[in-house]
Amino acid sequence: MKKAIPLLLALLLLAGGAFLFLRGGAGRSAPRGENGMLQGDTLRLRHARNFRLVDFGDFKVLSTLVPWKGAPRAYSMVLARSDSLVPEELRALPFFRVPARRVVARGAAQARELARLGELDALVGIGSARESSLDEIRLRVLRGQVAEVGGDAAFDEEIAVSLEPDLLLTWATGSSADVHDRLLDLDVPVALEAAWMEETPLGRAEWVRFYAAFFDKDSLATALFDEVESGYGKLKELAAGVSRRPTVMVGSPYGGAWHTAGGRSWVARIVDDAGGIYLWRDDESAGSTARTLESVLERCAGADLWINGADSWNSLADVVREDGRLSLFRPWRERAIWNNNASRTGQGLNVFWEETPSRPDLLLADLVHIFHPGLLLDHQSRWYRRLR
Repeated sequence: MKKAIPLLLALLLLAGGAFLFLRGGAGRSAPRGENGMLQGDTLRLRHARNFRLVDFGDFKVLSTLVPWKGAPRAYSMVLARSDSLVPEELRALPFFRVPARRVVARGAAQARELARLGELDALVGIGSARESSLDEIRLRVLRGQVAEVGGDAAFDEEIAVSLEPDLLLTWATGSSADVHDRLLDLDVPVALEAAWMEETPLGRAEWVRFYAAFFDKDSLATALFDEVESGYGKLKELAAGVSRRPTVMVGSPYGGAWHTAGGRSWVARIVDDAGGIYLWRDDESAGSTARTLESVLERCAGADLWINGADSWNSLADVVREDGRLSLFRPWRERAIWNNNASRTGQGLNVFWEETPSRPDLLLADLVHIFHPGLLLDHQSRWYRRLR
């Protein structure tokens, strides 16, 4: 398959519903309307807004709508049991043979989604075994069944290509560090995952259905997501009835800046759903903004609670050891800092960022317990601990 996608085709795919993505009968082989355009059934997503899956019968088109912030167009892929089933007008798109049998997952969270779908046997490559909390993956690496392809800057394209994957899961940021174009030039089928661009916790979690498309397992993925959505909804309803909402600050300074999530981010949403008041909720952005410590202090000095500090913070002393000015925040003085580094592997890896994208229901339970202890009296926090 060619790497370049004609601009007109890309615009049609991005438009979704106007041309190629017209609704048609299920089970038919590449049905077409009177105008000759392909017709397909679009997967109904409940919360995810950044991918689309359209079933045309013998093949499917899967699109990551905004692969990275500011991306000029969607990134679309064709999935089928044979490339002979793909119509001529879609042959410029990357092709993926399904179900996938040889998978390289650059991220630990991506590998975890494979495990949830029962597809770890297909894994032949992982970014770094040290970044995964799954014992089975580390064991397979030790046995030589799974190769390490390196993370971020250390990514080894030669190893990745030598594994002959029929699916390589990665991401892109729009920078020179992106690897997908080079891999496509080498005929490696690359899928761009961008769940991190979703604005809601449940939107991120519904990406399990994106992964499932490569294995024809949408029914299983739907069942997995149903459980998450149901648990999340019950907790959200419970927290909605509180009479007082604590003000909440999030994060910590790093590299001379404090990056705060916008008021339309999944962070802001889950704080609100847990019965808290996110102190940057008036920020209309969905991404993050680099701020000075002084500006954060001006806004958050009187916060009731502080969550998600630096990974190295295990005590209040660790906080001020990093910067003495952090003692000026009320949560430090009142011992109201809850850090998300309580759950670690035997190798010391913090599993929070690997586990929470797919289980916002469990994350919400932790936050409801922190914000409103009286609502979940018997709850044992999974990822958080109070710094003392």
